[in-house]
Amino acid sequence: MKFLEGVLELGRNWAVAVAVAAFGAAAYHSEAVTGPWQEKGWMLATTYIFALVWVCMAILRFLDVMDVKTKGIRQTMKALLIASVLVGIGLTLVIQTATYADNAMLVRLCKDYRDKPTSAVHSDARCQRLYKHQAERERIYLGQ
Repeated sequence: MKFLEGVLELGRNWAVAVAVAAFGAAAYHSEAVTGPWQEKGWMLATTYIFALVWVCMAILRFLDVMDVKTKGIRQTMKALLIASVLVGIGLTLVIQTATYADNAMLVRLCKDYRDKPTSAVHSDARCQRLYKHQAERERIYLGQ
């Protein structure tokens, strides 16, 4: 029962970390005219640092709930292995949030320049790959 409680609490804490990182990425990629959103880099850095610290604290809490004793070398090695795997997964979740936001911005740009074949954005390899993928999906959807 302790394991289930620890995993559920870890999941909730990671959800908070990913939500904060997603907010930072969304704020960074949004447009603003006035207000505190002018310093987008600071907002992104602050939210990512907070999310990474939150992930680390969630892992420490998970190990505490699991009551991992560090008296013997085997228990110490198990705790180190669990902590390193969880830190790796948490960092990956937070970093993937920024990658998703970058991808969404690129898709928006490609859609804006789809009807302008002479532009540099339209001829970019990533946009061409997106256009090809969309055309394939459209053919599949239409049954052709």
